[in-house]
Amino acid sequence: MEQKVVLKESNRCIFFLDNGDVSFYILIPRASSLSLAVSIFDNVDEKMVKNIPNIADKAVIIPIISSDILNALVSSNNEVFQRLDGFLAKMINISYKLLNFNRIEVNNKVIIDYVEKFSSFNNWYVLKYNGRVESFDLGIHVSSIVSKPLFENAAAEPKDINVTLTNFAPEAAFDQNETANRNSNVNETAASPGFVSYVLLGVIVAVISLVILYMLV
Repeated sequence: MEQKVVLKESNRCIFFLDNGDVSFYILIPRASSLSLAVSIFDNVDEKMVKNIPNIADKAVIIPIISSDILNALVSSNNEVFQRLDGFLAKMINISYKLLNFNRIEVNNKVIIDYVEKFSSFNNWYVLKYNGRVESFDLGIHVSSIVSKPLFENAAAEPKDINVTLTNFAPEAAFDQNETANRNSNVNETAASPGFVSYVLLGVIVAVISLVILYMLV
């Protein structure tokens, strides 16, 4: 696992994560309880991600998606939808495990940022997971295109931590036994195929967790 600290501020930090299969940014606010949100952008880069405003109660995943998939999302291409669903499942589960291990309570309902351009995929995704995913406009797309460096000189120097992930063990991301103590009202059944989880090895989670805890202190 490659992890890069992109931005450090008093109220949030931003990481870039790449496990060889998927790569994405995650914006983590300083909080004890968060919802996971996914927002799809064209032409994702570090400068753009830094300009995304902080959302106090949401950890926002910004996937890095190939142009061929992005172009196909504007149409109802079920094959591409399924492919992207698999990528998002890995990103969501990596993020979920990291936050949960660091004692940050994670809401079981995932939010996908509503973007008109990708509305066909948004609707398909929400319908597929039937109550476990909701979609609404997070209001971050307009802000993210501002060109001026909003947080310039506010961040610590980025650091790279390279960790190799091996031997993932499959587990349901929203398994009932895992979430019962956090929300007694959640009644989870077996996870859908798109939400198959990959549990980080203990030593790897520990290393990454120490970094996140350091950044949020």
